[in-house]
Amino acid sequence: MGGARARSRTPDTSPSAPLPQRRSARATARRRYTPPALDPAAPTGAAVRLLLRSLLETVRSCEQDLPENDPEAVHDLRVAVRRARCMVGQLRGALAGDELERLREDLRWLGALTGPSRDRDVLHAWLETLRPALAPDEGPAFDALVARVSLERDQARRDLLEGWGSARLERSLDEWERIAVAPERRNLASPDGDRPIGEMAAKAIDRAWRRLVRHGRAVSDGAPAEALHRVRIDGKKIRYLLELFRSAYPSVDLGPTITALKALQDCLGELNDAANREQALRRLAHALADDGAAADTLLVAGRLMERARGTGAAARARFPERFAVLAAKDNRRRIRGLSSKSAV
Repeated sequence: MGGARARSRTPDTSPSAPLPQRRSARATARRRYTPPALDPAAPTGAAVRLLLRSLLETVRSCEQDLPENDPEAVHDLRVAVRRARCMVGQLRGALAGDELERLREDLRWLGALTGPSRDRDVLHAWLETLRPALAPDEGPAFDALVARVSLERDQARRDLLEGWGSARLERSLDEWERIAVAPERRNLASPDGDRPIGEMAAKAIDRAWRRLVRHGRAVSDGAPAEALHRVRIDGKKIRYLLELFRSAYPSVDLGPTITALKALQDCLGELNDAANREQALRRLAHALADDGAAADTLLVAGRLMERARGTGAAARARFPERFAVLAAKDNRRRIRGLSSKSAV
């Protein structure tokens, strides 16, 4: 695939336009992702391919910064892959079965490839925010802990770059491109490919909404962490769907619903981050102990675990209020309004 076709700053995302080639040179600045505008009457297959094109363009824009160890590039790339994975998973009838399975497998692999590097970046950044609050005698012990995280982060980055330069990566992005630019006649080979996107996306959003509300209402004070994690994943899926397909429903003001979703996600994201930090610190403490680390380093790791646990408990306490705001009647009405004739 590695040719020399130039890429414009404002890419043509029409269904028939060719995608730009991947390049090693950095020529396009990354930008906040803005989905292309959708006609609610457009065939679902064509709309999904259009969005796949725009998301692939974001991935290719981000990859230019990977060799420079830019954490935001990894994050943006990861989110683009997640958006694509969510979309094809929630609108499975938009693509032919063979296309769907190949693309879903590739997107799963791409997500797994970027995960470890992103996790280490987040942990390292969090530790550095704590440095100003350290007691003077904690500095050396804290530095030993951060040094271990830095080693793991550097290895995860090397693994990411190795995977990104692999033949598997080339094949995955080539396949993504082939599906994204497939002729519109391919819509006829998929169950829902020729049906209006306004109709099909509204159904997918409604299913995702009902699943989120059902799981959220089932969370009790003593619910396991897995129940809250499930709600977090549900929230991500419906937020991605709303952001991707929002332009197809100009008569429905989805802004308040997306804002409430973001507030819930912030809460659940903080809870998830806290759990991950505690788990990572425990693992690091065991590894450092096996290497004969000083007792002070292990004590600092223990205090940081307690801090993460407290942050998680505070986030969990905010969940009922955040969820109640999201599940309110106004938001239910907006979601239902997407299926009405006036929405399209």
